[in-house]
Amino acid sequence: MLKIGVIAQDIESENLGAELQQILKNKSDIDSTISKSNNLPEIWNEIRSANVSVMAFPLSLLPTTLPKGIVITALGERKNASNSLIISSNYVDETQFLSLKTDTLVGFQNDINFLQFSNFDANCSMQTQDMTPFQAIEMLEKGDFGACVLPTECLPYLNLDNNKHKIIPFNPKEYIPLAGQGVTAYLTDEADLGTRRLLKSVFQDIKLPTGQAVSTITNIERTVKQLCGDMDIAVYCEIDKAKNYHLLAAAAIDGELKKVRVSQSTSFELAEKCFEKLYN
Repeated sequence: MLKIGVIAQDIESENLGAELQQILKNKSDIDSTISKSNNLPEIWNEIRSANVSVMAFPLSLLPTTLPKGIVITALGERKNASNSLIISSNYVDETQFLSLKTDTLVGFQNDINFLQFSNFDANCSMQTQDMTPFQAIEMLEKGDFGACVLPTECLPYLNLDNNKHKIIPFNPKEYIPLAGQGVTAYLTDEADLGTRRLLKSVFQDIKLPTGQAVSTITNIERTVKQLCGDMDIAVYCEIDKAKNYHLLAAAAIDGELKKVRVSQSTSFELAEKCFEKLYN
């Protein structure tokens, strides 16, 4: 029996766990169950003690340095790396930029999204709040915010009503997402070779449209984040049809938003060049 760890009352975590359960059901004959913990540290302990075999979690929310013995064994496909603006219907004004009424209070989960949005629209009030996507929508429903910005990947789990909300997705090359956004990471105990072999076999065929492994770009993005000391930074890498690499990053440098782009034909020292450009 393979146990999948999720964070209780975290809609995205619970749904990712259920998705993994379905993937395993479709691609292997191993039975699985869901084990709920209260937070990430509890799940780390559950994995170490072998009470949990694997955890599915958004790669963008993981630190670049994981606890000793915990490893990312597999990655899912990159579904949608973008962010989306969700506007309560009471605050929609189609005549205004981004369809937002003037002075609408917009909520953000982190400072880098706040800073990027402030470059788009100075006519709104903005506030950063430590909140899950589900909590953000609850605050939207209560009127604490008129709008909020969330990762597009989590929207299917939130049961949004199109009659109550207007959703505007951003291009990730213009509104840069967090490193690894849109990708699910599957974490295991480093010593659990059985589970690691299983997951690698289940996810081995998942590739980018250009044929490379998903880790080809997420490793670059996370390296930039690591070089920046895990600071609040947005990083997005894509590979075009000619297999050229394009890396974009946005960070707060001396209190100001700085955005850079590095393009080249190989991934060699791409993250390092991006980091140097941010700080020069």
